[in-house]
Amino acid sequence: MAPSFAEIPGLRPTAYGESLYRRGRELVTRGLGLEHLVWDADEVLWDWALSGVRLLSQMPLALFGRLGHREYVAIRPGMLELLWGMRHAALELGRDPHVRIWTSGYPWRLWRILREIEGFDELLGPPSSLAHPDAGVLGEHPRVFTRPDYVAVVRDLLDPVERERRLGTLAEPARSAIARQLAARPDDSGYKIPELALLSGKRAFEHARVLIDDARNNVEWFKAAGRSAVHVRSRTPRIAFGRIPNSAWSPTRFLARSGHGVALAIADALAALTASIDQRPTIAEAHLSEPDDGPPNRIIAIDVPNAVLWREWINPMRDLRRAMKRHALARRG
Repeated sequence: MAPSFAEIPGLRPTAYGESLYRRGRELVTRGLGLEHLVWDADEVLWDWALSGVRLLSQMPLALFGRLGHREYVAIRPGMLELLWGMRHAALELGRDPHVRIWTSGYPWRLWRILREIEGFDELLGPPSSLAHPDAGVLGEHPRVFTRPDYVAVVRDLLDPVERERRLGTLAEPARSAIARQLAARPDDSGYKIPELALLSGKRAFEHARVLIDDARNNVEWFKAAGRSAVHVRSRTPRIAFGRIPNSAWSPTRFLARSGHGVALAIADALAALTASIDQRPTIAEAHLSEPDDGPPNRIIAIDVPNAVLWREWINPMRDLRRAMKRHALARRG
């Protein structure tokens, strides 16, 4: 029996969700498969915010390096239904049914959020990782690329001999795109093109043709490497005269309706790309909207341990910047 909308685990069925499920199936039948898509996480699959009150109260601890904190995350309505629709159509057609995620975030946080979403293990595919008590297994997942992965591959490419050897295996324009990034901003972990994943050994990104991301720089880089992208227009809360991003005095109030309509906008943008994806690199826009039948957001809270933040977010980038300084000094010498 063919899989159906009713078989999506853990979801409360809504008319809006079912419409996104159908759109996902349509995308696959039109030739755009999950193996072609690279999904950013924050401000795409979900929105998130910190409590401004809690953040300010913890600033004295931050001065001593105690950076553990609580985050509030809202799963965007329709996003999971869209992914499940693509998965079910792929299974019927004998295509790759698994989601690829590329985030400049860190494995523990992604693992912790995804553990709250029933069935996401199935969307990611084997090896099963979300049920494992050690988040490190998600960092090793072949269809997940995170900040530590980025640091590891770019650190190797800082060496001129190694860079020449490894980039020489790539085709244009990816080789030139990576070379430009290494010369300009090698420590920008938002840089996403499939060849970096391939150089790290994650070959599940080999057929990636479309990035779905909220950062304009990221989609421009993806296009420069010869592929298409969907630029997701998101709304990020800020406090203290705009100087502190992703923070709200009442994060749950901000997240209650945040991101409504984005899943539908992404589906529309992906449908528009199917006509030109094999002809020329294109950026399609996914604008915010407010569907009348959109269900309320599901908001979860996660507590990020201090040790995790240092191990997976701060220290990897520090290591990369130290390596950058060493190679800069070696060139001057």
